[in-house]
Amino acid sequence: MKYGPTVRRCAHCLFERGQSFASVTGSPTLDELHRRFGVRSARPLFFERHDHEGLEATLSFYSRIAKSVRRFPRRAQRAPRGVLLPDLSNVFVLELDSPTDVLRAAREYAKDPAVVYAEPDYLVGLAFLPDDPFFASSGTWGQAYEDLWGLHRTQASDAWDVSAGAGTIVAVIDTGVDYNHPDISANIWTNPGEIPGNGVDDDGNGFVDDVRGWDFDQDDNNPMDNHGHGTHVAGIAAATGNNGFGVLGMAWQAQVMPVKGIGASGFGFDSDLAASIVYAAENGADVLNNSWGGFGSSSLIADAVETARALGAVVVAAAGNEATDVDNVFPAALDGVIAVGATEPDDTHASFSNRGDALSVSAPGVDILSLRGSNSAPTGG
Repeated sequence: MKYGPTVRRCAHCLFERGQSFASVTGSPTLDELHRRFGVRSARPLFFERHDHEGLEATLSFYSRIAKSVRRFPRRAQRAPRGVLLPDLSNVFVLELDSPTDVLRAAREYAKDPAVVYAEPDYLVGLAFLPDDPFFASSGTWGQAYEDLWGLHRTQASDAWDVSAGAGTIVAVIDTGVDYNHPDISANIWTNPGEIPGNGVDDDGNGFVDDVRGWDFDQDDNNPMDNHGHGTHVAGIAAATGNNGFGVLGMAWQAQVMPVKGIGASGFGFDSDLAASIVYAAENGADVLNNSWGGFGSSSLIADAVETARALGAVVVAAAGNEATDVDNVFPAALDGVIAVGATEPDDTHASFSNRGDALSVSAPGVDILSLRGSNSAPTGG
């Protein structure tokens, strides 16, 4: 739920103190809706907690964004002109009585003039599952092409003469990353403003001891992969190269920022993923990789993506694997997002990969050899 400017007090403050929304909006409609749908609490999504009122909350949020701009000025220069920074200070996750028709509740709330948007906190799924985790030069699973055929097909070695990604931070917004894996541990991002294990939010970003990123699924500072997908994706992006071991990533000198928005089930809520996107952007990620998606649209995810773009981050998303129109898939279909489809080893479009006007580019996406996390089982190639 994104409340409008007439809600001049923090929503969770009103709930906790038993105060009415009418006392700040002058209208009883929100109170009536809250009673009707059994709203028990409101949690600020982009603040751990805040007691700010109205303009003060907005200014507090924009102050955070301005701090990120100052910390990463070179990235900020890449922000496209005309991208408006959304105000996320009044976004809350409401907890409703069960059973409740959440979709109906969202429609009713969206009609209220004190609400900017209201939508269910949908579960979204991963775009693909990890492939064969083992490395060899060619033919490991009986195929007639190189195990790392994607790097050959894209002529990655020519690009490495120019850059292998040094100085670039890639946020893998996924199921976490096995940051102890020997073929990527050297490339895991470390928060330079945080002192490990002291129980203090040293850099003042709202997250305590987020040394290697954050787990929004469990709300803690350990974004360890307990599914496997995120580690697989991270390996494709930036597994360590030229180390005489295992595989190597496309940008094998880049840093990987693990941001866990999806749990062991392979599904994650819009709210956790939106928070993941904003966290990655605020903390300096140059590229945000989102190998997940859902059908329809989400104003919350759109706001998060616009925030990242306004900070100069590049947002990449999987086009999806349903052999349908990518225009109906978010975040891939959002303006300014690089939507990536999949190709076969013979350079044809993969039959399962989504197509459509929103598709930006296609890349190798079948039989992709990468890393296997310690908490995931091997799967067929």
